[in-house]
Amino acid sequence: MVATSAAEELLFGLPRRVRRNVETVVIDCHVPFQKAINTAMPQARIVVDKFHVLAAIDRAANNVRVRLGHKKNFRGRDGGTARQHNPRNDPQVYRARWAFAKRRWTLAGDERDQLFNLFADQPEIGVAWWLKEAFAAIYEAPDRADAERRLELWEHHVATAGIKEIADCWRNLQRWREEILAYLDDPQTNGYAEGVTNKIKVMKRRAYGYRNRDRYRRKILTTSRRTAAG
Repeated sequence: MVATSAAEELLFGLPRRVRRNVETVVIDCHVPFQKAINTAMPQARIVVDKFHVLAAIDRAANNVRVRLGHKKNFRGRDGGTARQHNPRNDPQVYRARWAFAKRRWTLAGDERDQLFNLFADQPEIGVAWWLKEAFAAIYEAPDRADAERRLELWEHHVATAGIKEIADCWRNLQRWREEILAYLDDPQTNGYAEGVTNKIKVMKRRAYGYRNRDRYRRKILTTSRRTAAG
């Protein structure tokens, strides 16, 4: 694969001493990256970025909310109507969208009441919310053994719940099970790299692009608080 070759070329471009001393590499759920690391740095521990995994599970749970928030047997036209006033959307489900997205420990009292009232009317949305929060709790485990126990229990609940969106999401993530749990061995993320990447994108948009590669590189180094010589 071209992507694998490019990633391997980049990694093998590093000095051998550097590659030998790498202990942990954090990546997205991208197979070519995994293969390249296994080839160039077989001793390195691969950790799937925590925030990408949580975002995938959260998105699957929110898809359940969106699906059940559409009124059944709706008749009529809704084109051009703002979402909050769209007659196709259930107002109670729509209004709870921000509270639904929050982590359980960040909910205010009124938000908690709003969600629980919604769950009483829409139990499947409540199950989806509980599953996403239970998955997030895996990362809060004190050690890997406890995380593995929590994940096994969570998988059992997913199978019992039978919610397609979450089951499909985990089916795609399941092949990364070892790399997800590896976070408990070395809790590293690529948050810093994501932040720098976002800063570079904002810089590029503000300048409406750069035609001179050298100037673009120097601007990146300056923005990232690095000197051109470095």
